[in-house]
Amino acid sequence: MSSTREQARRPRRALVAGLCAVVLVGCAAPLDASTRTAPTDRAEQWATAYASALRQGVFNVRRFYDEEAVLDLTALGRGTASERDEDVRLIGSAFDVRDADASRDAAGELYLAATGALEQAAFMDQAFQAPHQLVSIEEMSATGIARQTLAVSELAWRSARADDPRILAAHKLALAWAAAWRNGSTADIPALYRADATLRDELVGVEAASGTAIASLVGDRASPVALPGFEITTMPDLAGPAVYVVGSIEWASADPMSQVVVIGSANDGAACPGGVAAVLNLDGAGNIAREQRYHRAGDLARCGLAGAAPRGWWNALTIPAVVAVDPTGVLDVSGQQVAMFNSSPALDGLVAWAYGRFAAAKLPPPAVSRVTFYEPTVDLCRGVAGLAAGDELSMCFTAQRVCVNESCSVFEPSAKGVMLHELGHAWMSTHTKRAVGEAFTEQAGLARWASSDVPWGERGVELAADLMAWALMDTARPLSRKLPAYSCEQLAALYETLTSTPPPASAACADPGTEQAEAPATDRSR
Repeated sequence: MSSTREQARRPRRALVAGLCAVVLVGCAAPLDASTRTAPTDRAEQWATAYASALRQGVFNVRRFYDEEAVLDLTALGRGTASERDEDVRLIGSAFDVRDADASRDAAGELYLAATGALEQAAFMDQAFQAPHQLVSIEEMSATGIARQTLAVSELAWRSARADDPRILAAHKLALAWAAAWRNGSTADIPALYRADATLRDELVGVEAASGTAIASLVGDRASPVALPGFEITTMPDLAGPAVYVVGSIEWASADPMSQVVVIGSANDGAACPGGVAAVLNLDGAGNIAREQRYHRAGDLARCGLAGAAPRGWWNALTIPAVVAVDPTGVLDVSGQQVAMFNSSPALDGLVAWAYGRFAAAKLPPPAVSRVTFYEPTVDLCRGVAGLAAGDELSMCFTAQRVCVNESCSVFEPSAKGVMLHELGHAWMSTHTKRAVGEAFTEQAGLARWASSDVPWGERGVELAADLMAWALMDTARPLSRKLPAYSCEQLAALYETLTSTPPPASAACADPGTEQAEAPATDRSR
């Protein structure tokens, strides 16, 4: 056998960084939609795809990140990572991703700016086993997330670090910021913002470059960034006020909180334009140095603003496949070129071994063009260990579950059985005529050769595939107990009907009875 490995690297992108505080709010002014385009659909699809990919295994989210993406988990005491593969490893070690979809609210939790997004995190920290405890602040590049920072809810922070005095300062900042914008109080601005502070709201076309200019916006109730009637939201499930923070957990010798997040709503009389997020970058004294706002995606459409946003990151990005499928080489087996995906030398070796068993039995090789390996956590693999579709195989196990010893010179029997079963399906797709299938089914006493109208164990085609695995295996392997029980003579006769040859001498058999074992859980192939 021979194997060729392929790798590709994306172009590097510059990152945007900085300390920040975040406040989710609502805003209330009509916008000029004449020069802008709708963002919400693709942005929502991207966020949904990320959550789905994460739920099916952290390895799937790699392609959602820029090659040099920074992942900041300072608020969780886990530091930062500054490269895509490091990010994925850190996410996998820090979070429980099994309930990623469930941990995000179904609506209203994605906030957009032209250069980034803010959303309820698609995963839960192992220390905070409840939704609404984390939000994700994402700065985007043309190739994915360039920087991701996780903020922890005020309630969770207080529960873990009740004696941290910075949480009170963060709470007061959130209240003061909200009150100033709610009441249009220009007098409060100097205490909140630095004199050279900036404010940007890309989706309404507003930019201010000084504390004085920001105060002018606060006092202008007709401003697109005004926040009349703003109130902080109370999170559901007794999760506390929608206030989030980021800072070092070593508060005794640390700087002030770097981020504060508050979710709320503002009402212009028509509850529009709805939710807005303000990202406040703080200096060392805890004053606002830069403010960046985000609009809640669901409210853009509801309030007629979906066509009012400029082009942004959602226009530049391609939504990655939810499940990662990466080419890893081409395997030359039995005169065939088989494209391998998500494979490894160990998995390549398993495929080559299985092809060798067909050759040893003097059977023509299965016609397979592609084999893809998946983690068993992906949706495709729920309840099965393998799938065959024409000349393509999908195998639901990884190299860690294949090797018996460190050198991988011996394969797990269950993995070998599944591989032979699925290759048996591929073999039958080109070598078993309809009449043979019908004869086999009748001989086996089954009703159908292949039909979803009958259970798996009552289909002739599944008996045939498992029969091939039984016959070609190099060690004893019972049929799945989902299938009917047959004597050794019956199995041999059925195999000869299927292949026109007797079983190999290596085929081990024992007459069925109380000793017949259940096939391993990993052998639920189809």
